[in-house]
Parts: sequence; C-alpha cells; structure tokens
Amino acid sequence: MPEAVNVQAVEITFPDAHLILNRSNKKCILLEEGDAYLRVGTEEDYTDGNWRDPAVAHTLRVRIEYLDVGTEIITLGYTNNGTTETVQTLVTKTNTGKWLRVGVAITSTVLFGTSFYADQDYADLRISSDGTLALSFVLIKEPALSVEALWSAAADSMAYQPDPDSDNYVPGVSGYYLDRVTGNAEFNDILARGTLYATAGEIAHWNIGTVDAYTISSDSGKVKINAQAPSLSLGESIASDWTGFATGKGIWLGKYAAANWRFRVGDPTTAGAALFSFDNTDILLKNAGLEVYNGATQTGNIAKSGNAWFGQSSANKTIQWWATGATAGDVRLGGSGTFWLWDDSAGKVLMDGTNHELSSGGAITVYGSLKSDDYVSGITGSGWKIGGNANAVFRNITVRGSITAAVFVADLVTARAGSNVTARSAGKLNATMTVPASGTWVMTIEDPPSTGYLFANADICNVKETQGANTEVWFSVVRIAQSGGNQTYTCTYLSGTRPNSFETGCAVADFGVSGQGWIYETADATNAPYISIRTHAGSPWSTVTERVRLGNLTGITDASFGALSGYGLWTDNIYLTGKINATGGNIAGVLNVGTGGGIFQATGTFASPTTGLKIYQSGGIGLIEMWGAGVKQVYFNTSGQFVAAAGDVIIDSAGIVGKLAGVTQFLFDSTGIHTYDNGLLEINGQAKIAWNSTSIDTLTMRFTGASGATRGSTLGLFTADGATMASGDMLGMVRFGGYDGVVETSKGAHIYALTTQIWSATQHAAKLVFQTTPNSSTTLTTALTLDQDQSATFAGGVYIANTTPQLILNDTTASAKNLQIAVDANLAKLQEWALANNQLVLDLSSNRNIGIGVAAWGTSAVGVIGIANGTAPSTSPASMGQLYVESGALKYRGSSGTVTTLGVA
Repeated sequence: MPEAVNVQAVEITFPDAHLILNRSNKKCILLEEGDAYLRVGTEEDYTDGNWRDPAVAHTLRVRIEYLDVGTEIITLGYTNNGTTETVQTLVTKTNTGKWLRVGVAITSTVLFGTSFYADQDYADLRISSDGTLALSFVLIKEPALSVEALWSAAADSMAYQPDPDSDNYVPGVSGYYLDRVTGNAEFNDILARGTLYATAGEIAHWNIGTVDAYTISSDSGKVKINAQAPSLSLGESIASDWTGFATGKGIWLGKYAAANWRFRVGDPTTAGAALFSFDNTDILLKNAGLEVYNGATQTGNIAKSGNAWFGQSSANKTIQWWATGATAGDVRLGGSGTFWLWDDSAGKVLMDGTNHELSSGGAITVYGSLKSDDYVSGITGSGWKIGGNANAVFRNITVRGSITAAVFVADLVTARAGSNVTARSAGKLNATMTVPASGTWVMTIEDPPSTGYLFANADICNVKETQGANTEVWFSVVRIAQSGGNQTYTCTYLSGTRPNSFETGCAVADFGVSGQGWIYETADATNAPYISIRTHAGSPWSTVTERVRLGNLTGITDASFGALSGYGLWTDNIYLTGKINATGGNIAGVLNVGTGGGIFQATGTFASPTTGLKIYQSGGIGLIEMWGAGVKQVYFNTSGQFVAAAGDVIIDSAGIVGKLAGVTQFLFDSTGIHTYDNGLLEINGQAKIAWNSTSIDTLTMRFTGASGATRGSTLGLFTADGATMASGDMLGMVRFGGYDGVVETSKGAHIYALTTQIWSATQHAAKLVFQTTPNSSTTLTTALTLDQDQSATFAGGVYIANTTPQLILNDTTASAKNLQIAVDANLAKLQEWALANNQLVLDLSSNRNIGIGVAAWGTSAVGVIGIANGTAPSTSPASMGQLYVESGALKYRGSSGTVTTLGVA
C-alpha cells in the first residue's frame, strides 16, 4: 500500500466458517448460509475522535474478493445510528466459477465501536449470503481520511498483496501489469464504462497535450482539437484557443467567449486575403466572390466588386445589379428581351430600357393608369384600376384607419361584414401606441378636418387589434395638447391585455363617461341580426345595459314577458303621434286611453260601427259595445245593465231576463229559475232533461234519448283527474237519499263502481257494488256485488217471487251443464225456505242430471242422481239418517249407528 495510507487491522469472526486452501491455492474462508462479522481497528482506536470512536461517522468504500459460485446475493450489514441495521447489496453472483473482485461505496455513513453487534464480539460489519460464500480478503477504505482496513486470508500478518500481472503477461505483447508503486499499468484493451482522463500521450498518431495544453493535435499541429476553448482548427499557425479566430491561415471553429460561438475560413491577418466568417452577429465575405451553380449551369454570381446577378443561366438573368462603373446603382428585372430597369442616375423605372413609366421624387408619379391584367370596367367587371384622373376601381378594400368622403354612392348594395359600433366619438392613431405593463402612456390621434378635441377628459376609450392576436385595451384619457396635426392624450389603463402595442391607423372609439352609450349593429354576433342601443355604468366592457333592440329579440329576458324570441322592437317606452297597425299583441301592464278616445276593433266607423268591438266612455261611464250587421248586439248601458241578443237578454241587479220576439222565456231572480214555454231544458235543440211537479206519479227528472237506431238515454259517470286508474279507484257513484226530519242525507242507498286492476289500453276490469240501509239503521251496508269475473255476491238470501220459481243455466253450448251449490265453510248447514206446496221440483228433462261431487257421468245418463265417493261418518246424530257412497258402494247409516249397504260397488 502507498505509505500515505493509514492501514488498520480487521478481525473476523465467522461462525460455521473454515480457513481452506482452494484449487487455485488461494486461502479463503467458506461460509455456508452464514454471516461473517468484522471488527475494524484495534483497542487503541477507541479514544475520542479516532477510528473506533462511536461518535465518529465514516464514509466508506468496501472491496471484497469472492469466489463466484452460485447466483445468490452478497450483502453488507452495518449501523449508522447504533440501534438499527442497514443492509446494502455488494454483488449478485453469476456462477462463473472464478475469483472476482467488487468495490462498492456505502450509501450511508457507518459507526464503529457500537454495541449493536455486541453478541459478535462488538463487530462493526456483517457480510452475508444465502448460499456458499468464499472470501479471500475484505478491504475497507475511507478516502476522505486516507485510511484503509484489511482482512486477508493470505497471511497471519494481514498483509494484502494482490496479483501484479495476469498469467499470460508478456511485456509489450500480451496480458496486463499493475505497478502499485508508480501507478503505471499495461493492458491489451480497456473497456471503460466511465470516464478516461489523460493529460498527455499519443493515440493513433494523435498527440495529447504535447503541442498545446488541453489539445489533441496531428500533422505537426496543423489539425487541433482544443478541449478548453473548445475549438477545432485546421491550417497554418492557428492557435487552438479563442485567439485562433483572428490568427493564421485556415479554418477555425469554436467558442470565442461565453455564449459567443464563431467560425472563419481564410486568412484574417493578411491584407487583401479572402475571408469568410461569422462573428456571432454578422456573416462576413471579404475579398471574394460567390458563385451559385445548378449542376453544371451557373445560376448566380456575386462579385467582390458588388456587382451581382441571378437567373436561369448567365445568358438569361432574372435579376442583376451593379455597384461600380457607369451603371452603379442600376437594377434590372426580367430575362432577355422584355425587362424592367431601375435607372439610378435618372431616378426612374424603365420598361424595355427606354419607356418612361414611373419616377420618384418623394412620391411615385404615374403617367397614365395602373391596373391589373384582368381589369374589366363596370360594377360587374373584374380586376382593379387606378386612373390618372384620380378615379379608382376595386372589388374589396380593407381600411384600418378612417374613410373621409364628400359623397358616398352605392351603385347596388352596400355590404359590411361582422358588427359595427357607433360611439360618442372616434379617431385613429397617428403613431404607434405602446401600452406598458404598468403606469400611464401617451396616445397620439390624428386631427380631424374639424377643429376641437375628439375626446373629453375622463372619457373611456377602446382600441382593438383585429388583424393579429385580436386583443383590446380600455382606458380613460386626459387632454395634453393639439398641434402639428395631432392630438395627444394621457391614458390610464382600465381593462384589457397589456403590455401591448397598436399600430398607426388603428381606430380608437370613445364611449364617454358613466351613463353615456353607443349604438351596436351586428350581423354575426350570437342571436344576430339586430341593432342595439346600450349604456354603461363606468365599465363598457362589463357593466352594460341594453336599452333598445330592433331585430332578433332572442337572448333578452324581460321582467314582464320573460325570455323573448322572434323579431321585433323592444324598449322601455314608445311615443307615437301616428297610428299603430298590428295583427296581434300583448300588453302586460295598463293601457291608458284618453277620455276622448276609445278602443275600436270593428268595421265601419267609430261613430257608426258595423261589426266588431267598441270601448269608450260617455258621461263619465265606461261603455263596451259589440256590433253585428250594424246592430248593437251586446253592450253595457249607462244604467249599469248588461244587454245581449240585441236587447233580448238583460242582466242587472234584479236578475237575468231572456226574451224571444219580445216575450219572456226565462227569468233568473231572487225567487228562483223560471221558464215560460214548455218547461224543458234543451240540449243540442232537443228536450233532454225535463222537470215536472204536476203529481207524485209524474217524473221529477227525465232523460230523453235520441231517436233512430241508437235509442234510449245514457247517464255517464266518469273520473276526470287525468291519471291512469289503479286497482280500487272509484269510477262513479249514484246516491239516493231524503230528508230525515233533521237534515237532507244521501245515505239511503248507493250504487257505485270500483276498478279491480290497473287500467291500460287492453284491460278495464271493474266491479259494481249496491249498498242499502237496513231497517232501524243509518249505516250503509253492501247488499250485492257484481264482480269482474261475472259472479254475484249477496249479503242476504236470494228470493225468487214467482209461483213457478226457476234457476236456469242460460248456456246454449252443447257441453254438459253443472249447477253447483256451494256451502260456505263457516256455515253449519244450508237452510232453504219452505215452498208454499211443500215441494221442491227439479226439472231433469233435456239431458239433465243431479250430481253430488260428481266429476263425470256415465254414457247416455239422463235424469240420474250421481254421488261421488265420500268419507264414511263416524257418529250417528239422533233424528236423522246419513246416505253416502264409500268405495263405489251406496250405504246408509241410521241414527242407531247401523250401516246398511243399499248397492254394492
């Protein structure tokens, strides 16, 4: 080891470890899934501030030599706080079977001399592997203190002697060699995954640092790469650093100064020598021309005299100019034959070299007209033309400033796209206006033809750029001066985008102060087209109130009319001195009509109507008249009466009188309702309901049906809540009642219908219920229910008041009929009323039978009594006998309990 390194001793304890001599005659320790604990330093190193002082944190590198057998991980354990262990991977074995070395920087600081590994003789480090681990040495370094600690299995002295060369080492031929004293090394090849550093040397005839410092050079310094500048130079006597830009003949490319990169080709030091360079600002071509070729054909030339040309070839030049000689300053455009020429000495543009077209003298003078090649005169023509008579013809014109005209004439239609604002005042910028990020600025406005300032102090103005980013700024102004064709104002920012700038010619609109307004006309905004009059409350960009709109009213929500739509006029007040002609309308408030006026919706005249409505006042009384065929049909008169049917119906405080041909037909007054003809209430021209009281036998109310195929009358009771009927809903009810001496009551009898399922387009199930009030009761009781399944339920018995009572099954089908008399399970017996002649006759003619529990009949059975098998009785009640069938045999059991078989099975 170098003498400057402080070498410390390392002791190792290795449970389950053995010192062995392997096949390579290398001493090592062998661990089988065990741990090797290492204690670094000696007892003397425990003093404060020394190697094993527990208060000293070490930054370490660890290097081991191990036998690469297996694929397990080798880890290193240590403590950086004396209480917990940190584990770091040293290497993952790859099973090469060779002795390998690995060096690792410890990611955290390490403490020595702690009690963390007290059970392992106060060790400091732990090396572990899950498999077989063979170690020949462990080297611990602290680079900052130049201290090394070594454990080696090679000798008891703990000396470390690594192999100095490879097995095949031949000096200058093969193998490798390391000189630990001088630091020299010899290798065949080097694979460097990091960085190689060298201050001198030679690689493939490239010299390192022998010509210039930090430089690789070749060809006796004629080719140099400088790492410090950095730069690249090729040529004679060229410095490789930044001074090479201005010295020597050749090429220099590199960093001249911070953020200053340059190149040059040529000789910068010899007067008159050719030079091409870039000095980080300008490109310089000095004492040399420039030739441009397209293949073998020359298409351009710039001579060092300044003369130049470009074109298809030297015989067909598209553009050329002269910088020297008699033609200096001239420019020629066009190929051979026809061309344009700027004659610099004459100050004019020539066509074909002779024709005088344009001249310059502070302005361009045109002799004749300027026009496009497709110009056709007339409003439907094409192209453009500017004539010598000051007339001009264009299709479209974009004007960023203002247009001033004595007369504006539109031959057909004047069209403007987008929106238009008519503000309190307006002007145009006569100089670029720069809006700073903060603070005020000065605005210059072109003086209008009339005198006076365009804007008043405190006016709020707006300028907008629509050609670029489409930005705008709102600001207030204060006058400064008016002179030299300009007006200047001090501007204070209010809203918009800043910093910003607006070019000369931009329009500036004046929106005045709070409460003032403008006219907004649009064809492209939301809900366009419309014309709007608006005011603002000091912020025209946000606090805007629309006062009037003409056009599309969609988007307006009125407090009285709600959301508006369609086209019309909307505002607060309208004053008209003429007439209003309309087909409809809506007045949400009060319509005031003067005392001398009225409302007239009729034909004829107001004084003499023919048909329609007339509302007016007379003698302080408001009157309404409805006319037809020149006759006042319905009206209110000055006596407070309502008169209809041309005077045949009169309504006043006394009642209602109806007449026919002057004869009273009905009268409603305080005494009742009176009719004076046939006493009928007619519906659709027929007497549908009649009231009579001539005698007790006469109908009190009569419903008369129509004549014809559909006769009879119908009384319909319908629900009308508009909802689907649910099960149990009431469909309708008829009530019968009378006076009980106290009050009139309807609890005598009810008939009503109930639904029995949810109704739909395919099902309308319902049942009908009859309720009566028994004697000596005031409670309604259900007497009969006609269910939806066509069955009837009686609350009492069924009484047939007929001398020959019959119960008939009215079924005309050919199948056998059954009459079933079922007994309620809660009843003990079926009791019949005795017949008058003590006889119960069952008519069994026409294929009729009597069955008790019978499901089927024998073939051709007529007039037969069938009894199905039953359960034999187990008791014998007194005063009766029991007839039954058991297992197909007819049996009888008397009251004594004796069972007699009347017929076998």
